[in-house]
Amino acid sequence: MQSPDTPGPSKPRFKFKKSLGIASAALVTTLTIAEKAVDGVPAPGLKAAVGGLLELVKAIKKAHENASDLKELDDHLKDLTELLTAIPAQKQSEDPFVFNNRIAKLTSDIERTVEDCGKIRSQSKVNKFFSHQDNASAINGINRSIERAIRTFQLGGDIAMERDIKGIAQGVEEIRLHLKRSDVADPLQALKLNVADASFDSQSRATTISRCFEGTRTELLQTIYDWADDPGSKSIYWLCGLAGTGKSTIAQTVAEGFDERGVLGASFFFSRGVEKRDDPRFTFPTIAYQLGCFNDTFGTRIADSLRRHPNACDAILRTQLEKLIVGPLQDVDRGPPVVIIVLDALDECSDKQLVKEMLALLVSAIPKFPFSLQVFITSRPDFHILSEFRGPGMKSVSEVTLLHEVDISVVQNDIRIYFDHHLRVIGEIMLGNGGWPSEEELNAIVEQAKGLFIYASASVAYIGDLENPDPQERLKTLLSEKMMIEASPFSGIDKLYNHILYNSLPRFGAWNSARKLRNILGAILLLLNPLTVPSIEKLVSVGEGTVRPMLIPLHSVLSGTEDPKRPVQAFHKSFIDFMLNPRRCTDSRLYIDPNIHHTQLALQCLQHMNTGLRRNMCDSPNRFAMNAEILNIDESLRTQVGPHLIYACCFWAFHLKHADRTDQVLRNAVSLFSATALLYWLEILSLAMRLPLANQSLKIAQGWYTEEQSMRLTLVRKAIPVSEHLGILKEPLKSVEEKILQSTTPTKGLLHDCERFVLRFFKVISDSAQHIYHSALPFTPQCLFHEQYKDELKGAVKITQMEDGWDPILSVLHGHLGNVRSVAFSPDGSRIVSGSDDHS
Repeated sequence: MQSPDTPGPSKPRFKFKKSLGIASAALVTTLTIAEKAVDGVPAPGLKAAVGGLLELVKAIKKAHENASDLKELDDHLKDLTELLTAIPAQKQSEDPFVFNNRIAKLTSDIERTVEDCGKIRSQSKVNKFFSHQDNASAINGINRSIERAIRTFQLGGDIAMERDIKGIAQGVEEIRLHLKRSDVADPLQALKLNVADASFDSQSRATTISRCFEGTRTELLQTIYDWADDPGSKSIYWLCGLAGTGKSTIAQTVAEGFDERGVLGASFFFSRGVEKRDDPRFTFPTIAYQLGCFNDTFGTRIADSLRRHPNACDAILRTQLEKLIVGPLQDVDRGPPVVIIVLDALDECSDKQLVKEMLALLVSAIPKFPFSLQVFITSRPDFHILSEFRGPGMKSVSEVTLLHEVDISVVQNDIRIYFDHHLRVIGEIMLGNGGWPSEEELNAIVEQAKGLFIYASASVAYIGDLENPDPQERLKTLLSEKMMIEASPFSGIDKLYNHILYNSLPRFGAWNSARKLRNILGAILLLLNPLTVPSIEKLVSVGEGTVRPMLIPLHSVLSGTEDPKRPVQAFHKSFIDFMLNPRRCTDSRLYIDPNIHHTQLALQCLQHMNTGLRRNMCDSPNRFAMNAEILNIDESLRTQVGPHLIYACCFWAFHLKHADRTDQVLRNAVSLFSATALLYWLEILSLAMRLPLANQSLKIAQGWYTEEQSMRLTLVRKAIPVSEHLGILKEPLKSVEEKILQSTTPTKGLLHDCERFVLRFFKVISDSAQHIYHSALPFTPQCLFHEQYKDELKGAVKITQMEDGWDPILSVLHGHLGNVRSVAFSPDGSRIVSGSDDHS
């Protein structure tokens, strides 16, 4: 190393001094920061030690040599500063005794470094000391001391952390077995989001659940229980019967019986028009969830399969069954000997083809289980189900009972027991006469039921109506009505329903009152999800307190009419069938035309969305919040959005699909919605975890517009020749056609762009409603949708170079972990299957 006193070339000496000055200045700066970093540490000795080290470095700064050594010293001091800065945070997470010992050791090491270097400071000329070749290692000594102090302190922390980790590991091991069920529950809870609320004891069915009255159906119930108990019986029991013959009541009774015996693995009570409960795609996920809750071993296996196949719920029926049920359970070595599944009202599934596929899959899967899997099914004798059960594959494994072919005398006797008990109770309570009705009256009302249990239950509810406490008069009225001339198995129940409706009208009087009641009933019976009375009033825009008085006389056919917290729905589907059939509902004032009432409901939904939706309706204070971070999100949706508006957001397109395509007011409402409310609508679907409904709705709306456009073009093309013949044609055909096409172009374009928007940003929108505006809309390509909603970009990131239009990729499917080696499409193009190196 060259001494400062040694002459040399001026230019290199200048560079050397400059770099040395920078290095020494950095030393002082670094250590000054370190001294301040320990202000918050309750260890006065440490602050003093660092202060001593600072003074030492200031003395060293007077020397202008050994720049590389000073640079190394600066690096070590920076490490020390970083360590000292982190001390307050470590103190919060470490055992106090261990932490204080580590601080004391660090203080001692720094003090020793300062003390060892005191000899250097005691020399008369520090500069000369550092210029001497033999003593140049002194700075290296300081470097090594500081490095050693840092290592010792960090090692103590590592040891303390290791000790903590070992303690935590021991605690985790101790509670692992206790939490094993919770570990299983996580995937099952995720699965629960994809299941229907359709079990035999579901709260959603609370108002419609009924079981066989004691002493009735005894022979049939015993037959079913014998089938379940017989190891050699066939795997499937199909109970088939016409509407009103009591199938669901029997299914409820045997489900409860199987549950009491501990053999009911799962149950699914289908219901047409109730979301998820009329869709076969939710059947296998629902059964899998219930099976997982039924048995711990089942739950563990199903949870493991869900971890490997997280998208199984969204797959086709075959894959659902394989990944959620057959695969996990086909080799269980510990499980119950018998598991029974109950499927009620299979005819109420919306997709007939999927029903047939589901039955075929069940038949093929049953032999694969190591336990006895038995399935109890009820349905009407609809052709698509009847043909499946008559097939060779199903016929060999199923028992069949046709309720409508059971000896009528047996059924009538059961109905007599039911009437006798309930009417005598009504007589005691309302008349004080336990001997009412007479034997003649009892025989007559039993005969009038014609074997339909629904007639019996509806008649008892009607006769025992406390709002009209004259059961004798009501019974006489039913018995005095002449039977309908038309020979029909439903003549008795139709007469009863017509009578109930007729007697509900005097309260309202004129035709106008009948029209109001019809509109309310149309909404109740056609809703995809039932709503409470207050929500119905908001949806159909009638005054508060208007609906309940109309429905009180109908409590024998509708549930939830008196409780504002319970949804209103028909007790039995036969009432819905009756109201929608003009040949059965003979009062034209009350007949519900599905086309008219779906049009009304679609318009009401759109009007509520057009006027009620706005940005950030739940008033989240964090405009970047993830949905999972929003507290009490369900309560916020209920109070700040409202069940009626949530329903409108979810199901407007379902009603639009069945609505009048020539209704101009409805067309205008769709156009306004497309131009102003699409983003706010997506917000609600995201918060309500219903985003998959978005693209379904958008496809329906586009299809509705296309069909409406085609209808108008057809009408114009038919009218043109007549106009030409009469000489009143004002425009050529091509001009008129162009106007029709252009009139729907903006709306269809917005709907199409919105569909592409949801496909591209589905994950973002699903996770956060707020990020529609911050992470999705800014990256939307140049298109009509982006131009229409660009005002919503205020405060969002600005993208200067945007894509010009949508690219050909509609969506990216995730699921495989390895490379995809094969892909195949179904013949109709609706499904795709792929194979991967990961064996999935």
